[in-house]
Amino acid sequence: MNSSRERLEEGRNGKRGIVLPDMAPFASIVLFVVFFYMSSSRFRGPETGIVKLEQLVAHTPTACTKGIDGENVMVVSLNSKSQLSFAAPAFDHKTQAKIFRRVASLHQVDLTKSQIDVLETLPFLTVDVHGLPAFLNLAPFERQQMLQSGMYQSIDSLQLSECISMSREMARKNHNYGPYINLKIEPAVKMPQVEQLVALVNAQGTNRLILLTQSNHIDYPLNSPAIRTQ
Repeated sequence: MNSSRERLEEGRNGKRGIVLPDMAPFASIVLFVVFFYMSSSRFRGPETGIVKLEQLVAHTPTACTKGIDGENVMVVSLNSKSQLSFAAPAFDHKTQAKIFRRVASLHQVDLTKSQIDVLETLPFLTVDVHGLPAFLNLAPFERQQMLQSGMYQSIDSLQLSECISMSREMARKNHNYGPYINLKIEPAVKMPQVEQLVALVNAQGTNRLILLTQSNHIDYPLNSPAIRTQ
């Protein structure tokens, strides 16, 4: 005798079809598995730069980080192509977009209303401000493809410095002191480039640097930064 999973019966139209088993007895098991997955998984927050979580070096933090304000941070990313990005997740999207617009205006780049609307949806700035209008005019999937391919001119050291400077100015108004700068650096980046980036950040009047790693950069805000340099 065939099992219920394989049993065949005559249909109303005379054709033979497979009869599926009754899943009701297994409903509680399915719900349990789904609940376990959701409760044991951690959902990733929005990206804050061109360097993603899985690209960061793995490390178990051992340095004392007590007292670090996880809400007052800026994020600077550097990848193996020497491309940079900047994000200010401590601010809302409109405030962050205002910072990007001010940097663009320093380079005589003006944006239309529709371009500003798109700018307010970007989680970070990586495209050189001179190419920003054309980038904002692209469809969302085209912008994503451009970022994934890396075929674009990124912000340079001057534009990054301007982003940091303006963000520090706004952060001081909200927190009465400058922000921590979180660094997201691909492991393939050479040490001279890292040193240049640190020097650039220090030149903006901050030495509150935190090197992010996989073990602690899970969600934002960050509660366990790995390395704090003074």
